[in-house]
Amino acid sequence: MVVSIETTMKHPKRGFIKLEDTVAVTGYEIFGEGGRGWNLGGSALASLAAVQ
Repeated sequence: MVVSIETTMKHPKRGFIKLEDTVAVTGYEIFGEGGRGWNLGGSALASLAAVQ
């Protein structure tokens, strides 16, 4: 997959500057996957009731 990234910034002396780049995505890495599972669905109310 090829992703094109474009943005524009305003320079005080040179006016608007356009920045462009193209990235070829050849793989993936999932960030934050190790943090999953710490919150079990439906357990929040049971935990809250136990504290009170």
